[in-house]
Amino acid sequence: MENTHDARTALDVPGIIRRARRSADLSQRELAVQLGVGRSTVGRWESGEVLPDLEQFQRLLGLAALHLTVVDSDGGAVEPMADEAPRDGQRRRFPAHLDLGETTDPLSGEPRLTTPHRPRRDRNRAAAAAPQRDHPPLEHFLAERDRRRQVRHARALELVRRRLRFHPPPPEPSPCSCPMACEESAYCVPKCPCQCEAAETATAPTP
Repeated sequence: MENTHDARTALDVPGIIRRARRSADLSQRELAVQLGVGRSTVGRWESGEVLPDLEQFQRLLGLAALHLTVVDSDGGAVEPMADEAPRDGQRRRFPAHLDLGETTDPLSGEPRLTTPHRPRRDRNRAAAAAPQRDHPPLEHFLAERDRRRQVRHARALELVRRRLRFHPPPPEPSPCSCPMACEESAYCVPKCPCQCEAAETATAPTP
């Protein structure tokens, strides 16, 4: 049976093994010695009867100065998720397929990481400018929370400025300049320039 391989959907492992052996100028026996396997095992690899495990395959490629690369549908190299990704309270990695979020612990009140379930994750991804490439640490979310707080504060200040621009506060009263004579009287004296407490003029009734 003819064995066909699509470069985008399948890896022609037997053909790659033969290519690597040719590039390294190794016979089947010499390759078997290098990898610590039997010559017949190399023959079965090249016939496609069985396949080497990933470690053996990487070592085999290394003998020919080749290496494995994972690419996406556009041909771009795909990097693995970082090993130093954040972990939960039991030092376990968070589920790789979910995104991380930040919440407040109901008991301690301290911020902690959380993993929104798929429906909420999908809503968050739809609203986000870019999806999470990796699981960010808690410090990332705290910095983002502080940034949002600063944005809200700046918007509130701008709203106050706009209100003051269209509705200025009443002018403050002029400072009092009453002379000493006013302080000795219940009301401002007639010659007081301030007249902040002017006396009311009463008209005596006509007998």
